[in-house]
Amino acid sequence: MKIKQAIEKAIEGGWKYEGETPRCDELYDTFYISDYDGGFENLNLYKAFLDPNFWQCLGKAMNLPEIVCNNCGKEAARGEGRYYYECEDCGLLVEEDYPVSPWLRMMHRLIDHLSEGGTIEKYFEELD
Repeated sequence: MKIKQAIEKAIEGGWKYEGETPRCDELYDTFYISDYDGGFENLNLYKAFLDPNFWQCLGKAMNLPEIVCNNCGKEAARGEGRYYYECEDCGLLVEEDYPVSPWLRMMHRLIDHLSEGGTIEKYFEELD
């Protein structure tokens, strides 16, 4: 997936940047929003990628499950308690203090990727 595709998917999932839906300038392959003074400003990608709502909307557009198994990575069903889940594939019953949803893991993995010297472009290429 390219950065442009990720932004388009997040917009498809309902993401707004500073309360406005970004638009794409196909000629320059950039996204922009109104500056509310008759002009436009380019989307700040760093600010966008630190927005949890971006990742929630991207996850929604990618049809990511609410909970995934930490063991096998497949969707897991909620158990009796709020923080219990059972994976039907590997049979693992897990109790977590704070279950992490797939969209939040994607966001954290980007931060880890960048801290290890990776680029945003490379991260999204590997995201598919």
